[in-house]
This record gives sequence, structure tokens and C-alpha cells, in this order.
Amino acid sequence: MNWVSAACIATLASALSAGFARAECPKPDGVPIDVDIAAGPVETVFDTSLKELERLARAAGRDAHLPLRAVYSSNVLFGANIKVEGGAQPPCAVARSIDVRIVISHRTIRVARELKDKACLLAAATTHAAGHARHEEETLLAARDEIASNLREQLRQVTTAETEMEAERRLARTVSAQINADLARLDADGNAAAKTIDSIDALARLKTACPDEQADLVNERT
Repeated sequence: MNWVSAACIATLASALSAGFARAECPKPDGVPIDVDIAAGPVETVFDTSLKELERLARAAGRDAHLPLRAVYSSNVLFGANIKVEGGAQPPCAVARSIDVRIVISHRTIRVARELKDKACLLAAATTHAAGHARHEEETLLAARDEIASNLREQLRQVTTAETEMEAERRLARTVSAQINADLARLDADGNAAAKTIDSIDALARLKTACPDEQADLVNERT
């Protein structure tokens, strides 16, 4: 998986009445946090070649994956809508609710053009790549509650600021940093877990699949 995170943080301030002079800033405990995971469709495209895929595999130190005939890629983006309630005395901004949306987008299985008329090899390569797509989605869905819990814990450490605007910025930075950290950890954990998909036996089956079509490919390239 190759995850790219982008933050879209929106803050909505709801000012309290100025009559509450010297009000204490409420504690951020118990902030409702909703994490939604969405995954776009997986598209299969023939925009590369066996030679290019071989070059990429060797550059990444993945010679064991050769011959590489298809590869899965995606982007993971997130946005957060932070609803804030602020008090004038002392200046503070406390999150009242946070809605996080994480989207797996641009999900693409890139297949070598040489496989377009090789039904057996095409099915073997795309089925394997689709396994990585499913694993990515399942990993994020399983982590939804953990992401919310980690974010809630970080909010307890957000301090008040001299102005409501600065307090809102602090909340936005905290949300962005925590979600980026969770996504980076999930990416690393997912890469380790995905080795099951790329086990020695699985890669061996790919290498020996569809012998007749493999022979045709060798003849076409010589």
C-alpha cells in the first residue's frame, strides 16, 4: 500500500454569550467523535508494460515478486469537520464534536498491456492485486474505533489559547497530526500483514500459473 494523507480541516465556531464573564473552559472529555471509512471502486487499467513493472520491482528490492504482471495502488485522504464552542473569559475553544472521514481513493490495478489478450494470466494477476485492495480496506475499517479513541485521548492534551482563533488552530493541528500518525502506523502494520498475501507459496503459484500463456509471452518478447 502506498498511502498519501491529505488534511482538510474545517472549524465551525459557535460563540457563547458575552454575559458569562470569567467562565471556566469546559473539559474536552467526552467529545463525540465519529470516524467514517469509505472506499472508492477499484479500476483496472492497462497503462504499463512487463518491462516497466520489472524495473519497478527491482528498484524496490522486490525481485521475489518477478515476473510482476500487475500492481495495486491507491491514495488515502482524510477530512475533519470540527465543531467548536468558545468562551470569551478566559479565551478558549473546546471541541463539541468531530466528524472524521477517511477515503481510499484512486484505487487502481495497473496491468501490463501484454496481458490484455491473456485471459488466464490476467485473471491470476488481477485476483492477486485485488487481495491487496481488500486488505487495505479491511485494515482501515477494523481501526475505526481505535482512531477515534486515539484522537479523543489527544484532545485531552490541547491547551487553551489567548484568542479563540488560535485555540481553534490548535485543535485543527492536533486532529491533523493524530490522524496522520494513525494512518502512517496502519500503513506500516498493513505492509507487514500483507506479506501473507505475498507469501512464498502465493508468489510461486503466480510464477507457474497459465504455462501456455506464459510460453506465448516469452515467444512474443523474443
